[in-house]
Amino acid sequence: MSDDLDPQARDRLAAIGKGLVAAVPLAGGLLAEIVSVAIPNLREERIVAYLRLLAQRLEALEKVRLVDELAMSGNILLIEQGGMVAARVTHEEKVGQIAHLVARGISSDERRIAGQQRLLRLIDQIDDEQYLLLAEQAMFHLKEGAKRVRVDRPRFTTYSEGWEARAPRTLFQAGEEELVRLGLLERQLRVTNGGPSIASDGRDFAYNTKISNLGLMLLEESGFEGLSLN
Repeated sequence: MSDDLDPQARDRLAAIGKGLVAAVPLAGGLLAEIVSVAIPNLREERIVAYLRLLAQRLEALEKVRLVDELAMSGNILLIEQGGMVAARVTHEEKVGQIAHLVARGISSDERRIAGQQRLLRLIDQIDDEQYLLLAEQAMFHLKEGAKRVRVDRPRFTTYSEGWEARAPRTLFQAGEEELVRLGLLERQLRVTNGGPSIASDGRDFAYNTKISNLGLMLLEESGFEGLSLN
């Protein structure tokens, strides 16, 4: 019995990658080499989707620059890392975000490449709901007429309702705190009447949450539509 990690499946994956040469003459050759040598053990369906989306985005680059820059070691590493991240996601929308981020990073500037690698590590650490939280917080940075994202938050609960009732809100808040820890969201002390406000539970100061410059950059570089960052 064969699964998609055995040698036969890896041969199929390499063949699919090489098939991109005909479809995408400029990007396909190097992508085929990377997929057959550097990332042969990753799950076939997600890698194929990643490569196709990446190739589409690479084709939008200047053709001369594309040929020269794809062969740089930093760019090859960025493409490989994108494949590693794409192999772990569960739906094609996030694969597209990863491919967009990687394609935007293809450059002769090592600092630019390193920056995209950092963003790639960040997007690997957040889930779909956290990405939507960032998009929701970007509401003041949208172009006129752009659709706003609304996140369905779990309701507030009290301790008397028991753990099962409190768990959804607790886990949601954990996701928000993680975005703060990663530097994608920022907390600012809420001030009322010249002094700090107290949270509704009376246990701490109240804070306002907003998206950081890093959070906006992650959305922009992963292809989130409607941002106006000028």
